[in-house]
Amino acid sequence: MIRDKTENMKPCPWGKGHKLFADTWHGGGPDKHLVGCQDDKCHVNPQVQGNTLVGAVRRWNKRGRNA
Repeated sequence: MIRDKTENMKPCPWGKGHKLFADTWHGGGPDKHLVGCQDDKCHVNPQVQGNTLVGAVRRWNKRGRNA
C-alpha cells in the first residue's frame, strides 16, 4: 500500500513545489482514480485518470508521451 499517494508522482510541469493529489474519481466509479495538480498557484491544474491508483500515477508520470 502506498503511504503517501503522491510520493511517486513527478512534480507538476508548471511548478515543482505545487501541491499534488491522488484519490478515487467520483465520475468513474469506485475503482477509478484521478491524480494531478491542485495548487492554487497553478493556472493549468493538469489531471489524469486511471483504472487503478498505480495506473493513474503511471499515466501522470508519462503525460505527454501517449501514456
